[in-house]
Amino acid sequence: MNLEAHLKECEHIKYPHSKYWHTFNGNQDMYETHLGTCHFKSLKGFLQAREKCFHEIHVVLAWKVQENHSLSSMLGKVSENTDKLMKSLELKFDVMDKK
Repeated sequence: MNLEAHLKECEHIKYPHSKYWHTFNGNQDMYETHLGTCHFKSLKGFLQAREKCFHEIHVVLAWKVQENHSLSSMLGKVSENTDKLMKSLELKFDVMDKK
């Protein structure tokens, strides 16, 4: 069987709507017929817009997680420095009280 004949009869066709959980099994002729009547075709713009929106949300969420981690780290350092200052002040007050 040559390549052209194989492609016409092959039922392992890359289907553009499969990423939206709509599958298709069939050969090239069935595929072309199906695309003409497929209801997902009318939803394609909406689904692509939702996919873009979800991607943007994912990017923002990843950035916020990173920012939150950074702020938590900074807060930990500030808290540590505050504790050191408090202990230093307590020692100074103890020395002053003993005089």
